[in-house]
Amino acid sequence: MVDSSHIALAVHGGAGNYAQDEQHEHMANLKDVAQKGRDMLDKGASALDVCEALAALLEDAGLYVAGRGTGPNSAGEYELDACLMDGGTRKIGSVCALKGYKNPIHVARAVMDHTPHVMLAGRGAENFAAAH
Repeated sequence: MVDSSHIALAVHGGAGNYAQDEQHEHMANLKDVAQKGRDMLDKGASALDVCEALAALLEDAGLYVAGRGTGPNSAGEYELDACLMDGGTRKIGSVCALKGYKNPIHVARAVMDHTPHVMLAGRGAENFAAAH
């Protein structure tokens, strides 16, 4: 167990202007996501693992401009972006214009963990994701 008295966790769902009836669902989801993160931290998970997991939950929710909640580009295609940074090591992994992947945050983590790059884009990101 970790001494949770020194843990701070913030979850941000975006800066959109939501209708009053949507705000309850958004707040309930954010509280649930934050609690899952707190539980992970209390069990000793690294901050990096928690950030990746919570970003994936936000991508899955369909409530935010991330993952399922994003909109198509001008060509009608869904291209997703994600970025993750480890403050302790200053390592970064990111992807942009990634098509065909539900959780781009996991691909961004793989970029950080398995390449010397900080960003992969488009087809290069897709090829990398397929291999990892």
